[in-house]
Amino acid sequence: MQEYNNTDRQLHLLSQIIAKANRTFVAPVADDSHTNLFYDSLGQRLYGRWLNNGRQPLILSLNLVNQHFEWLNSSLQPLMSFNTTGKTTGSIEAEIAEALPALALNPRGFTDGLHFQIPDYPFAKEPVSKISDQGLASWTFYRKLANDTAAMLLGHLQVAGEVRIWPHHFDTGIYVEVANRIGIGFGLAMEDKVGGAPYFYLSGYPLTGSLTYNNLPAPGKGSWHTEANWQGAVLPIDRLAMQDSGHNEQTINAYLLPAITWFLQQ
Repeated sequence: MQEYNNTDRQLHLLSQIIAKANRTFVAPVADDSHTNLFYDSLGQRLYGRWLNNGRQPLILSLNLVNQHFEWLNSSLQPLMSFNTTGKTTGSIEAEIAEALPALALNPRGFTDGLHFQIPDYPFAKEPVSKISDQGLASWTFYRKLANDTAAMLLGHLQVAGEVRIWPHHFDTGIYVEVANRIGIGFGLAMEDKVGGAPYFYLSGYPLTGSLTYNNLPAPGKGSWHTEANWQGAVLPIDRLAMQDSGHNEQTINAYLLPAITWFLQQ
């Protein structure tokens, strides 16, 4: 998991630049979702959100293959490209900001700090290094798995929702409300004290009242966490295997189905 975690943290830091573009140029919404991202497993990119400069739609992306930030047009063709390796994130931001007028975008406020804080990574002020092939392969595998599993859950629940990466905690996640009764949060979180490794999480939020965590079903190879600060079912991804899709499907289904069924019955 170390290569995955290293890549996770590096991309978390770089993604703040996309979040700043979203914050600056996308119309704000109350839940802050205008700042979030999407991992495109087909094009191997992290996307921000579409914006319009008055002339054409634009989107800022991070190309994971060459580690370049790219401003794309509506045909997903690069209009501008900014290399990241060997540069600090501050210098990358300054370079992008300097180029914004050429895209008919006002750079004012683009490099300002965000309204949340991420961990103070020890490499944050160092030049950006090239992501290892092993790290990228691991990260893209598990983040695609998160996209696919979240989409599967939306289908199971028969509700519409967006699978997005949130720049604050860098989790791939969804939040939906079912039958005007309960909110469901699901996603893939970075390593922290809850999972001990990167982990899938599933939680429920009644729209009225509260949950009592009794008679909990066994969530396969996962576990329940019912501490005061967060309650839900988790499945660390070190219990999965990159080379065995059949094993992963069985493990995820055995974790997810009992847990989501319990939440829906409360």
